[in-house]
Amino acid sequence: MTNKQKMSRDWISPSTGAIIAIIALVGLFCSVQLLGSELKLLSDPDAILVCDVNPLIACSDALLTPESHLLFGLPNSMMGIISFSMLLAIAAVLLFRGSLPRVIRVLLVVGAFVGLIYVVYFLYLSISYFGKLCPYCMGVWAATLAFAPLALGIGAGTGAFGQKSV
Repeated sequence: MTNKQKMSRDWISPSTGAIIAIIALVGLFCSVQLLGSELKLLSDPDAILVCDVNPLIACSDALLTPESHLLFGLPNSMMGIISFSMLLAIAAVLLFRGSLPRVIRVLLVVGAFVGLIYVVYFLYLSISYFGKLCPYCMGVWAATLAFAPLALGIGAGTGAFGQKSV
């Protein structure tokens, strides 16, 4: 094991992996619920969804819009399922004291940054365009916002973007 690998292994502890696993599970749960809600709405347009709590807290109006299918026509919730599943796999590696290659650490930071852009964009849409907030979307946002500083810390603390600063 090289000195650089040992440095990154020592810095990212299994407890960091546990925190990432919790964040990933929250995001994955909410993403699965969003996809299930969309499928239910597609099969029955008059369905009453669990996430439709009141006129302010509701998601059925937004689930079938073009904004909810930004990449290649896939539901945004599917992108969340993919992203949070990968994050859960990375958490498992960390929980079992594995080390992350530099490219994975860089991708964690880039993914967190892209996730933050999504959160800001969808928060803006929810407030200004739809005038409603979706509880499952807010769960995904919370998971993304919790993960972003952690990803930045992993990237900076392990020297993913150059020399490690002490």
